[in-house]
Amino acid sequence: MTSFGRTPVAILLGIALILSVLAYSNTFTGEFQFDDDGTVAESPYVTDIGSFKGLPLKSLVDGIRPVATFTFAVNYYFWGLDVLPYHVTNFAVHAVCGLLVFYLALLTARSPGLLYDESRARFIALLTSAIFLLHPVQTESVSYVSQRYESIASLFYLASLIAFIKGRQAAGSPGRYVLYALSIASGILALGSKQFAVTLPLVIILYDFYFLNDRPSFKRMAGPLVFLALAAAAGLIIVGGLKGTDAGFSVQGFTPWEYLLTQFRAIATYIRLLFLPAWQNLDYDFRISRGFFEIDTLLSFLFLLSLFAAAIFLFRKRRAVSFFILWFFIVLAPTSSIIPIIDPIFEHRVYLASVGFFFIFSDALWAGLTWAGHARPARNGTLAISGALVLMLLLSGLTYERNKAWGTKLSMWQDVVEKSPMKSRPHNNLGNCYMLLGRPIEAIEEYKLAIALDPGNIEAYYNISLNLEKTGRLDQAAHYYEIFAENAPPRYEKQKEFARKKVERFRELERLGFAAGKAAP
Repeated sequence: MTSFGRTPVAILLGIALILSVLAYSNTFTGEFQFDDDGTVAESPYVTDIGSFKGLPLKSLVDGIRPVATFTFAVNYYFWGLDVLPYHVTNFAVHAVCGLLVFYLALLTARSPGLLYDESRARFIALLTSAIFLLHPVQTESVSYVSQRYESIASLFYLASLIAFIKGRQAAGSPGRYVLYALSIASGILALGSKQFAVTLPLVIILYDFYFLNDRPSFKRMAGPLVFLALAAAAGLIIVGGLKGTDAGFSVQGFTPWEYLLTQFRAIATYIRLLFLPAWQNLDYDFRISRGFFEIDTLLSFLFLLSLFAAAIFLFRKRRAVSFFILWFFIVLAPTSSIIPIIDPIFEHRVYLASVGFFFIFSDALWAGLTWAGHARPARNGTLAISGALVLMLLLSGLTYERNKAWGTKLSMWQDVVEKSPMKSRPHNNLGNCYMLLGRPIEAIEEYKLAIALDPGNIEAYYNISLNLEKTGRLDQAAHYYEIFAENAPPRYEKQKEFARKKVERFRELERLGFAAGKAAP
C-alpha cells in the first residue's frame, strides 16, 4: 500500500479530536446522573479537600479510590456543584486517553514482535485511537460523571504500560530507570483510581513476552515480577474488603458461580456493543444465569472459549490479535469473573478493554484495504483516508445521538424505562425525576410500578409516601410509610424516624376528625 505519511495522520487525528468534542458537546451542561450526587455532593472526601490528609496507604485499594476522588474534590473546591467543570474534566481525561491509545498502538505496531511497515503502523494507531475516542460505547465512561473512576484509572494504566515499553526500549541508558519509576508511579495512581488496575503487572509481563522478546530472561523480568507480587497482595486486600451489599462474596441474590455464568453472557454483550452499538442502556435488566446448560449461557461460553483458543493458536502468525484478545479478557477480569457485583453489567467496564478489539479491527481493515487496492495501487492512500473519515463521521454521529439521553435525569430514565420496562429501579428513578419536577401524579404511577415489579424496593415505599402526601392522600401515605419504617435496613434510620413521625401525625389528624385521604389544614 502507498505511504500513509505523518501529515495525513496528524490531520486525521486532529479531526478525530474535533469530532469527539462535537460528539460530547451536548453533555457538557448535562445534569448529574444516577449516583453522581452520592459521588460528589454527599462524599466527605469531595466536599472537604482537607480530608485527604493522613489517609492510610490501604485507601489505595479500598473503596475510597483516593486519586480519582481527589480530582472530584478539586472540581468541588473551585466550582462547587456547577456541572460544566466536571464534564469538561471527564472529557479532557478521555481525550488524553485517546492520545495514549494512539501512542501505545504505534509502539506496538513498530515493536520487534510485529515490525509492521510505517504506513501500516500509523494507520492502525490512528484508527484505533479514533474509534476509541468516538465509539458510542464509551459514553458511559465520559458523560457519566462518576465514571471518571474508570477513565482516569485507564489513563494511568496506559501511561504505566507506555513508560515500561519505553524503558525496555532504552536498554543500556540510565534514563530507563526514570521510565521504570514513572511506570510504577503511574501504576500506583491507576490502582488508586479504580481497583481493576490490579491487572496491570500481568499485562506488562504479557506485553514484554509478546512484543519485546520471545524469551524474556528472569533478570529482566525481576522488576515486573516484584510489581506483580505487590499487585497480587493488593488484590487480596481488595477482595478481603469487598464485604458490602454491592460487591463481594456477601452479595445477595446469586452465588459467585452464578455470577460467573452470567458474565459469559455479559462479556458477549460487550463484544456485541463494540461491533453493533445499538440499544445501549444505563441500567440493563440482565437476567442472572442459574445453570451452565441454559442455552444462551452455554453459547456465550463456547463463543468466548473460541476467542480464547484463537488467542492461543494465533500467537505465532497473528501475534497482535492474540495479545489483544487476552488484553480484553484480562482487563475485564476483576469485574467479570467470580467476584459478585450487584449489577452484573455496565458499559463503562469495557472502556479500556475495548482498545484490544479496536486495534484488531484497525489491523484487519488495513489488510482489507491493501487487498482491495491491489488492482489500483495509486489510490490506496486515498482509500485508507476515506475509509477512516467515513467511519469517524459515522461513530461521532452515533455518539452524539446516544449522548442526548445524558442531558437530563428525566431523559435518561425515560430512556432506561423504555429499554428495561420490567426492572424496578428505573421506574423508581423516573418517579424521582417527576417528583423533582413537581409532577407527583406521574411520580406515584412510577413508584407503584417499581413496587409491583419488586416489593423489596424499599426506597419506592418512602418515595411514594412523600408524593401521596403532596396530593393529600394521607391514609395511603401512612400505609406506605409504615411499610418503609418496618422493613428499611439500618442505613435508613433517619428516614425511618421521619416516617414514624409522619404516621403518628396522620393518625392524630384522624383522631381529631379529619377525613381519611383528605389534606389537613
